[in-house]
Amino acid sequence: MKELEKFFELKKQLSIEQESIKKLEARLAELKSSLPVLESRWVETEDEKEAKAIEAELNAAREEIERLPLEIKKAKRKIELLEQKLPKHEEEAIKALRQVYMQKLELLVKELIKRWRLVAEVEREIRDLKDRAQLDLVKVTSAPRILLPYIPTYFINTDENAVAISKSGMPFHPFTRLKKMIEALAREGFDVSPKDTD
Repeated sequence: MKELEKFFELKKQLSIEQESIKKLEARLAELKSSLPVLESRWVETEDEKEAKAIEAELNAAREEIERLPLEIKKAKRKIELLEQKLPKHEEEAIKALRQVYMQKLELLVKELIKRWRLVAEVEREIRDLKDRAQLDLVKVTSAPRILLPYIPTYFINTDENAVAISKSGMPFHPFTRLKKMIEALAREGFDVSPKDTD
């Protein structure tokens, strides 16, 4: 992903520049603190050769002290420019990442819905089997008895807040959980939609 590469390259440059400023500022502080020592050595020395060497060192230190603030200023400006570019590249990197992972997630979500539908179908079969068993039990005894054990279901639970009309024209509470879950995924931007059978 070139957007991600650009972003990390920019962050790397920013880090290098920040490190560079620290070094320049440390060097400037070091030179400023060493200047009085050099000046006193230059004043106190009686050896002409040594005095010339110290004077050359002093002049070099003064030149560097004059030059370093400008270099620091340039580096700070470079950092400002990099920091201005960073949010744009960050957004582009996030967008690219999202696109890559959404493609992968889209496939998984479609597989998830396929499996949800399989589970819902098995739950319907369980409900139908239990209903048939209960009808057969009524033929044997009128006493209230439970023939088959309770099996918790997730998708095949009636929604008391919803009402639908059956083919025979009778109102009933439908099973809406699967449909609602698929609709929620569609609202999140997935290319999915509920079927009539959901």
